[in-house]
Amino acid sequence: AQKEGQPLSKFGPHDLRRTASTLLHEAGYNSDWIEKCLAHEQKGVRAVYNKAEYRDQRRAMLQDWADMIDEWTRKRTRSES
Repeated sequence: AQKEGQPLSKFGPHDLRRTASTLLHEAGYNSDWIEKCLAHEQKGVRAVYNKAEYRDQRRAMLQDWADMIDEWTRKRTRSES
């Protein structure tokens, strides 16, 4: 945006969390895995009965997320060359 003379919108860490949550949901990942990664606490009956950590699933999802970001940055770097 700055290269094109456009102002950058103000953003903070929670904007990045929201972006990650949105894009992971759009990619079809399980909401429980995403919410656990964001350290969101469950409420109600689910909080009483569901104590799953989803470690293996979250590890794979976050690796996929890192791979997506790597791919986006590679594409951007190639297009700027």
